[in-house]
Amino acid sequence: MKLSIIMPVYNNWSFTKSCLDVFSKLPNDIELIIVDNGSTDQTKDSSLISIRNETNRGFGYASDQGYEMSKGDYIMFLNNDIMFNTKKLDWLYKYIEDIKDNELVGPTGGFVDPKNDFAFVYETDDIHKKINYMSGWCIIATRNTWEKLTLLGNKGPFDYNLYFVYFEDTDLGFRAAKLGMKFRLKPVPLFHVGRQTSKLINMSSMYLESKEKFIKRWK
Repeated sequence: MKLSIIMPVYNNWSFTKSCLDVFSKLPNDIELIIVDNGSTDQTKDSSLISIRNETNRGFGYASDQGYEMSKGDYIMFLNNDIMFNTKKLDWLYKYIEDIKDNELVGPTGGFVDPKNDFAFVYETDDIHKKINYMSGWCIIATRNTWEKLTLLGNKGPFDYNLYFVYFEDTDLGFRAAKLGMKFRLKPVPLFHVGRQTSKLINMSSMYLESKEKFIKRWK
C-alpha cells in the first residue's frame, strides 16, 4: 500500500460527503480510513466509515485508531473540513514523491510565541517563517517517521492520553524537534475551513486545559 489517508470525523456530514465524492475514485494503492467519533448526524449511516466510536474520543485517539489500522508506506492525517481546489487526485502522488524519513510535511505549520506566555499558537503557510510544529489538519510523513513518534503503549503518534483536543499537533511537533526531525511546508490543492467541530461543542475550556498541560510538559 502506497499511501494511507486517515480522516477523523465528528458530525459535519456535508464536509465528509464532499471528501467522499472526491475520494471515491482513489486508486487501489491509496486507502482512505475514516474514523467516526460518535457522530449523531448522517455520518453514522454511511457505509464508508472504517471505524466507529460510540462516543467522541477526541482527535488524537481517533487519529491513532486510524493509524493502527493503516497499511500505507506514507500516512497522511487529514481533517474533513476542507474544500478541494481540484478534482484530480494525481497531486497525492506528487505530494509524497520527495518525502524523506525524519521529516513532517504539510501545507501549514505553526509556532508558539513564548513572549505571550504560551498564550497563543500561530499558524502560517509562509515557507520563510521559522516553525516548530506542523498543523494537524493536513500532515504527512513516512511510516518509519510516525513509528519513531509513537509513544509507548499508544496506537499511534498523537498523545491522546494527555490531550483530548487541541495541542496534539503542537506537542507532536515539539517531540519531533527533540528527535532532530525537520518540518517542511508544501502547498496542497486544499482549503482548510477550520473550527467546524469547535462550533458544535463548547471547546474553550478544553483549549485552556490542553494549553496548561502543554505548558507544564514543555515549560
